[in-house]
Parts: sequence; C-alpha cells; structure tokens
Amino acid sequence: MSDLDDFTDFDPDDADEDDADSGAGPETVDATTDGATGETGEGDGGDRDDTGGFESVDVAPRGADSGIGVVSATEGLRISEDGDETELRAYVTVRNRSAVRIGKYLLVPYPDGERLFCRITALEYAQEFRADDATEIHARRAMRQKGIDEQDFKFVATLEPVAVLYTDGGELKRRMTDRVPKPETPVREATDTGEI
Repeated sequence: MSDLDDFTDFDPDDADEDDADSGAGPETVDATTDGATGETGEGDGGDRDDTGGFESVDVAPRGADSGIGVVSATEGLRISEDGDETELRAYVTVRNRSAVRIGKYLLVPYPDGERLFCRITALEYAQEFRADDATEIHARRAMRQKGIDEQDFKFVATLEPVAVLYTDGGELKRRMTDRVPKPETPVREATDTGEI
C-alpha cells in the first residue's frame, strides 16, 4: 500500500514536474481513458487552451427577436370554415407576456408575402414541466416568493383568423382566410392602421 501523505500540501505543478522527470512509463494513465473499459471519452480536458483553462465559446444569440412569439403546432394547427374546428395558437415569449391582451390584433406572415390577420381570443398558462402545483409544500413555497419564474410555464394565445392580407397593384386587400400558416412562424402585433 502506498503512502498518501497529507493532501493539504499538494501542488499540481509539482506533480507535473515529477511526471516529466520520471518519463511517462507504462503506469501513466491517460485522463481521457476509462480505466475499467479502456474506452476513450471525448471532452475530458482535450479542449483546453495553453493556459490550462477551457476554451471559451460565444453563446450570444445572433440576430434580434422579432414579434411577440411564434405559431405553435403542439396541439395541431388547423384553419377551418367552421370556427369551432379552427386550431390556431401562438407561444408568447417571456419578455412579451405582460403586453399581450385578449382582443389584440396580430399578423402572421406567409412565405409568399401574404399575412394572416388574426385576433387574440384566449390566453392561458400551461405547465412547461410535469409537476403538481396543487400541494401544500408547493403552495407555501410559492407564497414565500415574490413572483413566479415565467420560464417554468408556457404562455399561449388562442388566435381567431379574421382575413388574409395581400397586396394587389400596390393596394392592400383582404380576403377570407383560406390557408394555414407554417409552424414556428414569428407572430407580431398589428400596429399599422391600414392593416387593421
């Protein structure tokens, strides 16, 4: 059995010098090899730069968000002549939730330049993660906090299609809704009085 001494005096630089002096022999174990299976793993220190730290990666998103959210196909996406069978919903992003109201008009673009003009008819929170929030522990914990973490919930707006807006000879026209928008299409608020 080897003498382990006291680990409080351990200096990792000394250990590197000892390895260099002794010459890496067959007892040297590669840090990326699993000793039990002999399989090599990826990313266990192989991506380090010359200073011994990990390589930094830029995680800032490219571009800017446009709109209040996106068309969601989670529960289906359907346009029908019967309004009760129409299923059109939009996921609203966290920073836009406080500005969204029932009755607000939205625009959903089609790939060919036409736009679906619609109105918010319902708003709902749904759980993002499976959890039972109707428990004593959960309720008391929530009562002690100053607010909720909006990212723990989905905020979904139910949309009623009103018309399809299109340009004909430079003039804005509208027709009955006759096509379904693509999933994950950005949804923006209708602010131009000509569109409304």
